Amino acid sequence: MTILLTGASGFLGSELLCRLLRDYPQEKIHVLLRAASEAEAHQRLHRILELKEVDDARRAQCVPLVGDVVYEDLGLATKYDPIAVEVTEIFHTAANTSFNQKLEDARKVNCQGTVNVATFAERAQQLGGFRRLHHVSTAYVCGNRSGLILEDELECGQDFSNTYEQSKYEAEIYLRAKLTEVPITIYRPSIIVGDSKTGRTQHFYVIYEPMRWFCQGQLSFLPCKPEIRLDIVPVDYVAEAIIAIARRDDSVGKTYHLSAGPQRSLNLRSLVEHCSLVINAYNREHGYQELPAPEIVTPEMIDSFEGEQRDQFRVFFERAWQQMQRHMPYVVSQKDFDDTNTRAALETTGISCPSFSDYLHNVVYYAMSKNFRADEV
Repeated sequence: MTILLTGASGFLGSELLCRLLRDYPQEKIHVLLRAASEAEAHQRLHRILELKEVDDARRAQCVPLVGDVVYEDLGLATKYDPIAVEVTEIFHTAANTSFNQKLEDARKVNCQGTVNVATFAERAQQLGGFRRLHHVSTAYVCGNRSGLILEDELECGQDFSNTYEQSKYEAEIYLRAKLTEVPITIYRPSIIVGDSKTGRTQHFYVIYEPMRWFCQGQLSFLPCKPEIRLDIVPVDYVAEAIIAIARRDDSVGKTYHLSAGPQRSLNLRSLVEHCSLVINAYNREHGYQELPAPEIVTPEMIDSFEGEQRDQFRVFFERAWQQMQRHMPYVVSQKDFDDTNTRAALETTGISCPSFSDYLHNVVYYAMSKNFRADEV
């Protein structure tokens, strides 16, 4: 078995790399990395493995490849066929996750990159013993839908909150059309945060953004619908689940929601309260000033105000709400991601998603200890 991994410098990709090295100790792992030279690719891979504290014996399994999924040949040039004949499994995690990028830019990596990886998978199938393409998507290909979202649903006439969601949706449309030609499994994580045990993360986006605003004293009011639950999953659960499901022959052709579900999620009011308590516990331990919890403001509250106060708050709310939607499209409506396939696949593995309240402390403490600044990779 020889594995090709894309997106190893990313948050989830680097976690997957560690677990692939752990669970497949005899296999070669080709790691596709953007770099100007082979020397730079070696340096980038060394940095990724160093940050993950991977030992030298395991590092020897990794083969860095200079390339980029945006190119038709993945940037491999003359190495394309020699690598394709070797590769038996592809884990495709490379993605442009920015919410505010132009659609054409999002499509370069998220759509065309996926097309190029799938084409490589077809070539590997023609030349050797290729077994499967594992594609990491997002649960938010559901766009602006609300209510129960099923794992086998995709095209439901939805609109999208940002170009990331739309481009990942379009990539899935393409892959579904290829299922009769290439063995593919699709994984859809919800909102990924740091490791449940250490809190470690490689980026500080989505829920980390309002958390940072609060810590910096920039968030006194939070415009939101307090009853909405955020479906949050730790990166270690997502990586472990992908590896476990990938081992199953019966997971070919299926889609898996890697989500927390209603019972392990917190609504926004509880999330604000929990975060405020943990942030101030950290502040007390480190001699920093405690901060008042941001006040949740709803449209209904504004309607109860009178005169000039109501008008002022309404303007504030609309502006802040737009800001929140731009950064956190997840708070606009309630989405419950059905994970029937996932629970069935993981039933005998001992792998399950913890409740966010059980590890929120670790996530917040790590973020504050790093001052919300990611390590350079």
